[in-house]
Amino acid sequence: MASSSTTTGVSSGRQQLLKKAKKSDESKLKRMASNRESAKRSRIRKQKHLNEVTTQISQLKSKNNLILTNISVINELHVTVEAENSVLKGKLGELSQRLESLNQIMDCSLNSNNDVMATNDGDGLMFADDLMDLWNVVQFGQPIEASAEMFM
Repeated sequence: MASSSTTTGVSSGRQQLLKKAKKSDESKLKRMASNRESAKRSRIRKQKHLNEVTTQISQLKSKNNLILTNISVINELHVTVEAENSVLKGKLGELSQRLESLNQIMDCSLNSNNDVMATNDGDGLMFADDLMDLWNVVQFGQPIEASAEMFM
């Protein structure tokens, strides 16, 4: 009987070891499956993030191209405005010279009027300067008619 109790004790110890080994194998398998699922979720997250970054890169490139196009258009407009500005500065110089010339002519004319070149025709003084006579020619009470040819 002693031998049968030892064999049953050994066999029950073996069974316990086998049960522990089974449990540890099961938990190991569960851990492995869990790790696989976790790795799969991680790969999916990485792929999703990669797709988002790729989309964002595409959008930024598109915006960059639009900005470059706008800069090009603005540069062209800037060159055009600079050219127009240069032309206008040239015209300003010409008009300033014309104004200066006209002012000199006016000064000369006014200086000659101040010399009072007058003659006596019997009725009184008569100015020799035609500019002064122009004011006498204009009839202020009569309307001035414009011809249709003036507007064509």
